[in-house]
Amino acid sequence: MKKLLLLIAIIGANSLTAIAQCDELNIQTNVSSIRLCGSPNQTFSIVNTSSGIDAPNASYQWLLDGSPMGSITGLNTQQFTINSYGNFQVTLVATGDGCTEQTTINVENLAPISPTITVAPTHCLGSSLNFTTDANNHPAGTTYLWNFGNGQTATSTNPSYNYPSAGTYTVELTTSIPGGCTYTATETVTIHPSPVINFFGENENGTLVSCSDASNPLSSMTVDFTNYTT
Repeated sequence: MKKLLLLIAIIGANSLTAIAQCDELNIQTNVSSIRLCGSPNQTFSIVNTSSGIDAPNASYQWLLDGSPMGSITGLNTQQFTINSYGNFQVTLVATGDGCTEQTTINVENLAPISPTITVAPTHCLGSSLNFTTDANNHPAGTTYLWNFGNGQTATSTNPSYNYPSAGTYTVELTTSIPGGCTYTATETVTIHPSPVINFFGENENGTLVSCSDASNPLSSMTVDFTNYTT
């Protein structure tokens, strides 16, 4: 005996609509969405896991963006091939014992990205460096791993970092997009040591010995300093 699940929807103020859903089919698949990456040419499979009483003997039709892939009877694993980047829809339609159900799986094939690193190339020791990338051009769900070239890392999108030692470092950014693809970018930064500031007065020990002319205390003078900064 066929069992129906009646879904009552209020359409207007005084009207009701009953929608019959066959629990003998209970149409399902092993995935609700798929994200791919790395190549425009992709092959993927979807498993029909419908679990209703009539599901094993029902008639099924798979469609890719509305184009039929053929009709079959019973549960199966269907293979699909796409040849471009973009968004696609796979639809599975089930018919059995007078009932029809369908479900849709969204497929996204992501194009490669080219991450960039923006940072000033030279800095003085003790200054904080701000690293940025073009996150607005990356798909939702992208993750970031920054390696600052000295064993220190960060996972924020646009981190700041203060190098503890002078030197030249190769910074690497690894971006991982949904679908399992990763892309990298590198940039070199140079951290200069802090300058040692030293100057000498008249007695060469940093002390200014005299600021006036003893014979004319009100007169102005010019004092010369030698810059020994290293």
